[in-house]
Amino acid sequence: MGRCTAGIALLVLLAGTAGCGDPLARVAARPTPTGQAVRASAVAVAQPAPTERKVGLDAYANLMCAGLGRFSSDVAAARQRRAAALAGPPAAGRAGLTAYYNALDTAFGQLLVVSRSAGIPDLRNGAAVAAGVNKTITQAQQAGGTYRSRVRGLTEAHEKSFRADAERIAHDSDHDLAGAMHGLARFDADPAFRAAFDHARGCRRG
Repeated sequence: MGRCTAGIALLVLLAGTAGCGDPLARVAARPTPTGQAVRASAVAVAQPAPTERKVGLDAYANLMCAGLGRFSSDVAAARQRRAAALAGPPAAGRAGLTAYYNALDTAFGQLLVVSRSAGIPDLRNGAAVAAGVNKTITQAQQAGGTYRSRVRGLTEAHEKSFRADAERIAHDSDHDLAGAMHGLARFDADPAFRAAFDHARGCRRG
């Protein structure tokens, strides 16, 4: 399978999109947007420090890739269910959007468990990298809260306007969540970190 990029950046794109040519992948490849949800999620969150053990880069990458692979599958399935719900009547659309953000919250929570359990990558600044990865995932997870509020504010009285508003919420959240997750790609600045994600067996797709 060809690669459109390398390192963890590729895994981030594949985790949140249908592939390198998907419009959302192009959003994720841009600098992080300053949308409302991302701004709201930028508040630092107190969280436990990563496990105080250093692990080899290949082992760290394999664990993270396994987590991102599950995240990718879960998000893809949730988006399919969301699309089907939005094609139905307003009540179904509202329920589908709510279920989507609940599923997204769960998927991010599971990814965070993997990231924390992966430990500290064997880099000079490994502790800072591990903490940064955990913080980025946490902030991306929090961004969904803004959209739950918007879903609750939808009016079902007029189906056409409901569908337009609901699809706008879905589009905006895809854009902002991709931008938040793109924060992981900054760790590719370390060549060793980038190479680990390129070559670890668990990161290979197809």
